[in-house]
Amino acid sequence: MLDKQINILLVDDELEIRTILYEMLQLEGFNNIIRAKDGEEAIEKIKDNNIDLVISDIKMPRMDGIELLNYVHDHLEKIPFIFISGFCEMIDPKEAFSKGVVAFIKKPFSLGVVLEEMDKVYAKIEGKREEQIELHPFPLDEIHVLRHFDIAIFLKLENDKIIEFADNASLINEEKIQTLQEKGIDHLFIETDDYHMVLKSLNAQKAN
Repeated sequence: MLDKQINILLVDDELEIRTILYEMLQLEGFNNIIRAKDGEEAIEKIKDNNIDLVISDIKMPRMDGIELLNYVHDHLEKIPFIFISGFCEMIDPKEAFSKGVVAFIKKPFSLGVVLEEMDKVYAKIEGKREEQIELHPFPLDEIHVLRHFDIAIFLKLENDKIIEFADNASLINEEKIQTLQEKGIDHLFIETDDYHMVLKSLNAQKAN
């Protein structure tokens, strides 16, 4: 069942759409909902809050949904996106899915469709989480040593929820590290098997 305590960010330049979505989700029991009128405002909200899901329009002034997706993918943490738009054809689905988009919903939309897609997103997340036998903490200020390893990086939120922060350590740049440090985060996590593999590889390099 979808956790109704997740932090949802709604991004749409139309106040009416933002309000309708907000009220519909509140009626379903979702109380941690943040709103933004465009991509630029959304970035500030993401930096200031632990966002679990972004529900965004595509065509917006200042910074559109595609630019927002690209910025989050390149500079911030990995967050699933659901696009609700009348302009879904503006974006290449294959590229979008690789950057975190999990669904496209055409306007006009129904709440049932939105909830169905949200359930699919978190079913996948929970499934991955169950498969993870054990995670091992890794100091944030040493994370650069992992950039040559093809391993996933995880982040523990304030409510002890574990999310996949990056599917490859090479995606964690200095800007992302700084953002985490500003939030008071000093450790990320990797799977214990990966941790032992990294240690073995680093020790072998030192021996040579």
